[in-house]
Amino acid sequence: MFHTDPITAATNFSKITRARFRIAQLSNPQMYDILRCLEEHKLSLAYAIAGPQPPR
Repeated sequence: MFHTDPITAATNFSKITRARFRIAQLSNPQMYDILRCLEEHKLSLAYAIAGPQPPR
């Protein structure tokens, strides 16, 4: 089973969902606003879940 840290997972998920966001923006602007807000908070949530990270 593939495991990754929450920050990498959130970043990868962001790449996957960009096309979906574009479709939502064109078809349903209100839903796009909701999705955009969730996307903006996802990385900060991933950092909160992951806790302090060692320097890379």
